[in-house]
Amino acid sequence: MNRLFLVVFIVAAFFLVGARAQEWRQIQPMVSRCSDVKKLFGLTNCDRPVTDYDSAHYGLNITFTGGKRSRNPMVARVIIVFKKWISLSDLENDLSGYKILPDGDLVDSRIYENQEKGISFTVREFLSGREKYVTSVVVFPKKVVVGRSKTK
Repeated sequence: MNRLFLVVFIVAAFFLVGARAQEWRQIQPMVSRCSDVKKLFGLTNCDRPVTDYDSAHYGLNITFTGGKRSRNPMVARVIIVFKKWISLSDLENDLSGYKILPDGDLVDSRIYENQEKGISFTVREFLSGREKYVTSVVVFPKKVVVGRSKTK
């Protein structure tokens, strides 16, 4: 009975840590507000124009809209810098719709960008591109596509 409890506890802890490590995914630029950020991360206030948050897994930089007088400003952009890089497949499985751009700073680094999803991330590619790790993510307002028809 003790072994069963231990296994259930370990599995539950694994899922809780994994979910906690990607809580930033719940923030949506031009939708989420300061109150959402405070609730999600347990913050007492949102410094404007930028709030920094540090967790065990990543550092977060959140830019808000509006000036000092705004009581509950909207999130304009989020930058996430991972303390321990994560596998590209753990962040995103479907790379269709992403533009892959060179990163001017590092030879083995690429930027994956999807305007319609409102996300870009920097990927380090090791061993001839076989191992790919995400080092940072930028979440920005999604690009609205107008006039696209799904009929043939």
